[in-house]
Amino acid sequence: MAETRGPAIITGNFVPFFLSLPFFLARLVSRGAILGKFFVDDYVLLAGWIASVGMLANSVVQVKYGAGRHQQDIPVDTISSFLKSGYADRQLYIFSTGMLRSSLCIMSLRIFGTSLPDRIFLWFINILTLTTTVAFMAFNLFNCQPIAMKWDFTVQGHCADDTPGFWANIAVSLLTNVCLLIFSAIKINTLQMHRRQKYIMLGTIGIGWLIVVAIVVRAVRIAHVIADHSDAAWRTFDTSIWSAVEINVSVFCVSAMAMKPFVKKVAPAIMSWLSSGTGGTYGKTTGAVGKTTQGKSQVAQGTRIEEGVMNKEEGIVKVTAVTIREDSDSG
Repeated sequence: MAETRGPAIITGNFVPFFLSLPFFLARLVSRGAILGKFFVDDYVLLAGWIASVGMLANSVVQVKYGAGRHQQDIPVDTISSFLKSGYADRQLYIFSTGMLRSSLCIMSLRIFGTSLPDRIFLWFINILTLTTTVAFMAFNLFNCQPIAMKWDFTVQGHCADDTPGFWANIAVSLLTNVCLLIFSAIKINTLQMHRRQKYIMLGTIGIGWLIVVAIVVRAVRIAHVIADHSDAAWRTFDTSIWSAVEINVSVFCVSAMAMKPFVKKVAPAIMSWLSSGTGGTYGKTTGAVGKTTQGKSQVAQGTRIEEGVMNKEEGIVKVTAVTIREDSDSG
């Protein structure tokens, strides 16, 4: 039986997808079911996520037609289909990564765009992302004339060298991702919020650096094949995996920063359920205690802090002995 790395490709694509999926769904629930409103960045994120689903399905197609096998083990009658699936994968990758970065830009504009320099910076990154996404997709689509030359060796024509476009795409991806990660970390660090909440958000940004790692590793692996085309289907099996890591870490980061309404809605119910199952006291009141001191009534009917989730502009008000106001996150 021919040696294959197909199972590794399938696993490497499906595991990141299903790890990020709960966070993506939690964001949709936060916006649609809890807040009852979708923003532009939600629709852009959805477009990028749909493209990532296409990549997931395409990874199965690529394995079916030869990805992860030695060149000599790929049946001649499937080579054309294998090349078509690779062509589709590149288009989906460019579109998905572009939409995910644009979604983060738009969300950051809504949350952090309080000053003119910040808005100019974020608009610059977003316009750069969108224009280069369109340009790279167009170049990848039309760099062979006729287009069928990409998968049909019998067709006569001309293909432009796609190496400059590949490196330009890598450079723009690295630049925009690094800028967004650093900008987000700086802005989160300046927010007035509970230290634990701030650490969680900074941790989310920290995980986002896996995107940069994935871009670099993927670029290095493909660069080796550009220099030496021999046995490409076997040697580049992990480029699909690193693409999946990059995209799904992006989905996680963009989703996690906007799922606070979901967490606030679900977490107390889960904790209450856990405590009721173990005989705990979470969620129980301490009873009514009343006494009068110098004519002033002191009543403690329960000791839990009340929290009211308001709209984004109003923020979150926590009522304790005093009223504390803190800015809301993207939720």
